[in-house]
Amino acid sequence: MTAMTRVQTYSAPADFAVAAGPLLAADRARSTVISTVLAGLIARPYPLPPVLAVAFDDDRPVAAALQTPPHPLTVLATPGSGMPGAWTGLVAAVHAVGAAPQIIGGPAEDARAFGAAWTRLTGARIEPHDALLLYRLGPFIPPHGVPGKARRADVEDPADLLLLAQWFHDFAVFTRVVPPSPGPDPTAVRTRAARGAVAVLWVDDDRPVAMAAHSVVVGGMARIGPVFTPEALRGRHYGSAVTAAAVESAQAAGATEIVLFTDADYPTSNAVYRRLGFARIGRFANLSATHAPVPGG
Repeated sequence: MTAMTRVQTYSAPADFAVAAGPLLAADRARSTVISTVLAGLIARPYPLPPVLAVAFDDDRPVAAALQTPPHPLTVLATPGSGMPGAWTGLVAAVHAVGAAPQIIGGPAEDARAFGAAWTRLTGARIEPHDALLLYRLGPFIPPHGVPGKARRADVEDPADLLLLAQWFHDFAVFTRVVPPSPGPDPTAVRTRAARGAVAVLWVDDDRPVAMAAHSVVVGGMARIGPVFTPEALRGRHYGSAVTAAAVESAQAAGATEIVLFTDADYPTSNAVYRRLGFARIGRFANLSATHAPVPGG
């Protein structure tokens, strides 16, 4: 870390977007989480103030952290920057604003580096929560012969709204989202839509049988997820069909780069996405941070 290195925190998401912009734009696939969450945060603020911090070297952003409490803290750094001091400064800045994330996520090497620095500062125990693979769409290979058709979900339709609320909750339970979903939340579904997310339903015999969503398009990039098929309806290729429909929806919205995450330990979904033309480009990690109780607290 050079003498010119500094870390700055922000209260306004738009200011953070300007400061971190070159880092995010350098690789929209790798920065997908921060890029899309930030776009949604600007469109519709979260109830609690966000945690926003950027580390600079000679006025060049080299690392960033974003959290919308109580959701995970996401970190990102310039690949191969070789600047451990940037993590020390970023951790100190995040800690100084009172953040105590339960989950630290990001590209695997970045999450681990931040987690190690967080332990050194706070004494928190850092353990793996889950491992994710980042995929990017290459030549698109849509499935054929799947019964049914796609339609865009309408959050103004009470039936669609309640269905999406249930399926978002079911997906969160299945994937062990932190913090845990308290139950189906129609208001959260409306808020997702207000932040630019789009949900697509696959309908067979007039009945919705699967769902896939995609983020708002940021810098030509959109991320697919969540993708959900109720357990009783799996094995019929509905998930492939609705994912393909979400890809086409994102492309129609202007996306030229489409990415998604998979559970590294769930071979079924990985195989489905590869058949659609997605190729693995990176590893991400979510780490759990357990903070020791304050003595006498």
